[in-house]
Amino acid sequence: MRLVRLVALTAVLATVYFAQYLFDTTSLADFFPLWLLRLWPPLTAMTRWTPDDLVELAIWLTLLGLLSFGLLAPWWQGEHGRAYRRLRPGRAVLRVWWWVAQGLLLLALLSTVAVAWLERQSGMEGVSIGLWAASLALYGLGGIVANHVRPPVIYGDSYVETVRPWDGWPYWVALLILFALLYSYRLLELPLRVDPLTARVGLAAQAWVRELEIPRLAADPNDLPLPTIGLVALARLVLRDNLWAVRVAGVSAALVLITAVWLVGSELFRRVPVYGLYGEVLEDDGRWIALMAMIITGVSLPLFHWSRVPLVLEGVALGTLGVWALLRGLRRDRPGLLGLSALLLGWAIFYGPAGLLLGLVALLIWWGVLLLESSWLTGKLVAHERDGQAVQVQRGVGWRGFGYWLAGVVVLVMPLLSKWLMIPGSFAAHWAWPGGVVVRQSSALLAWRERLEMAILGLNYLPDATATLRYDDHFVHSLLAPLLVLALGALLLNIDSLVGWSLVTWLVTALVGVGLTVPVVPNWMAMVVLLPVVGLAVGFVLDRLRLLIMTYAGTWTLQATVYLAMGVVVAAGFFGWIDYYNVAQRDSDLASSVGRALRDAAGQPVVLVSANVVLEQVLADPVVQMLAAERNDLSQIQTVNARNWPPLTPATRLLLAPGDSALQAAVEAAYPGGQLTVMRDLHANPLLYIYDLAAAPAVALH
Repeated sequence: MRLVRLVALTAVLATVYFAQYLFDTTSLADFFPLWLLRLWPPLTAMTRWTPDDLVELAIWLTLLGLLSFGLLAPWWQGEHGRAYRRLRPGRAVLRVWWWVAQGLLLLALLSTVAVAWLERQSGMEGVSIGLWAASLALYGLGGIVANHVRPPVIYGDSYVETVRPWDGWPYWVALLILFALLYSYRLLELPLRVDPLTARVGLAAQAWVRELEIPRLAADPNDLPLPTIGLVALARLVLRDNLWAVRVAGVSAALVLITAVWLVGSELFRRVPVYGLYGEVLEDDGRWIALMAMIITGVSLPLFHWSRVPLVLEGVALGTLGVWALLRGLRRDRPGLLGLSALLLGWAIFYGPAGLLLGLVALLIWWGVLLLESSWLTGKLVAHERDGQAVQVQRGVGWRGFGYWLAGVVVLVMPLLSKWLMIPGSFAAHWAWPGGVVVRQSSALLAWRERLEMAILGLNYLPDATATLRYDDHFVHSLLAPLLVLALGALLLNIDSLVGWSLVTWLVTALVGVGLTVPVVPNWMAMVVLLPVVGLAVGFVLDRLRLLIMTYAGTWTLQATVYLAMGVVVAAGFFGWIDYYNVAQRDSDLASSVGRALRDAAGQPVVLVSANVVLEQVLADPVVQMLAAERNDLSQIQTVNARNWPPLTPATRLLLAPGDSALQAAVEAAYPGGQLTVMRDLHANPLLYIYDLAAAPAVALH
């Protein structure tokens, strides 16, 4: 029977990977060897199938593999058999402090109402920001007091000794350093092209730091609210350079995101270890899954790109941290962690759809806890070992904890709530992704199903459909996409556990949200909300596969399965990095090229050579303004043309647009001895000619 199940598992793996091959190639022309075609001629007809037929076949094979693995995969046992300690009795003095915490919460809510009123007034931005910060401080102080008053859930010593997933923190530190080095490699040069969103954020941070133009808490549509550019503004204040600031902010957000994935994995995959006959660890306490989820998230190609762009990952990172604080706060009965979760999720909501979707995920987790772990809400009694009496070991956060958590979200997002209520259409505008537009209601109702299908296929088949990215690949790497399919099958049949419920609802909410809010799909900027759940789901299925292989083939495969899983993940990251590097070092546009040319010529005078293409118009582009912000002469840059070749100072840099390439020989003849550099786009088309004069004086030759 074990051999039959091992063969079935092999067949399922072959099915999903063959389906992924069809998605990647949409052709069977080179799949079958010649000797097999001669041996079985009917296979020749399959090599002539159209791409649409092969994609449909791949979809059906994917569904077959999903359901089959769900039936094969072992059930998730989770954290069963917890050993608790008795709760310490309450004291009268603590009741006073409890009322102090309630009073602080009431003051925070009253301050928030005042913030909502001030947001409607003109000229009161400073007072509004100060009062908003005071309300957050009052709410946080109330959480600290409530945390001190309320006794936490404490597990028995023997239980804590075996269930300690956070003991994997040395590996987390090592991985964090490794990813920091990877994300910061050639930080200023990759990617060459600077997108408009990066330019907007960089200029807004510059205006805040330099001119003290503090943005509003709830900005108008197409503007950036204060909480969203705080990280970039801090980096700009410290580094004093726009490009450094936006890139460092992106790397920081990426590191926080993979840390949040590790924390969620450590909390969600907690379990009692299972040992073999000779003491070998068949299933650990969940730390391996958490670390694998962190690695899988960290080596994804979208994260390679967005880790160098501000704003995109910050909302996802904050929301994922909020989910972790919520799970841990519910399990340990900690009001302080519930308050931290509320503030993190509320902060994420300022970033738009990513934060809103993660807020919905958090609400669904509350619902799942009510259905599957109700003792976290209502309390738990355990029979004493000696006399058999029921002993209280957990009081449960109850509806009071939910109200406290919801109040924290309201306190932080009250400026947004005020704008949503007072300005018609502002809530719908908040669903627009950065640099995009929100989907109209009529079109959403008519085309939602098609967009949802495109979003799902964007995971393993369709590339990014926007002009933001130039990567001809799908969201999840081909080595990991089949594992995501298997993970969904296993999670669907484990939906009666908190792991299955949380990950399935997260995945479904994100896909539906992307389908509803993005006019063009697949859209990688919108799909970043899927990065954490994809990493967690693939880490989960790798653990299930390890257990299946050890069960069917024997425990001698214990180390081999670990190395195989690591090899697949590392290979996916390696190939993904190669794809990213090849595109990022060659992809540029005219504005980015001009901005970088001006930035690199920090101490040199710059002259524009213009005839058919007017480069002066490009100087007004936000990308150029952001990259060359340190130049004080940007508005006084001289322009020369073919009829006027004036004498220039030594080491002058001349910029020539590609449309004026016929003037290249004239420039070299007028100013001999210089060095010509050509900047090109992804397809090797020239974007900009840069001609640097020699250090010796240059005199125009007539």
